[in-house]
Amino acid sequence: MDAEIKEKVDQLRREGWCVLERIVPEDAIERVRAHVQEAHEKARQDTSGGRPAPTASRAFA
Repeated sequence: MDAEIKEKVDQLRREGWCVLERIVPEDAIERVRAHVQEAHEKARQDTSGGRPAPTASRAFA
């Protein structure tokens, strides 16, 4: 396994996330970001009894 891939797999196992460069096409980045931001806010509302999360706007700045 390539060293860079191994590093990403290790981080994913340790932390539950990692950044993979050049996966989302450049022309889709804003659309994907908006979708992730909306899903993140919905998940936070679902776990906070419907109250908006105070830090949601900073999460993806």
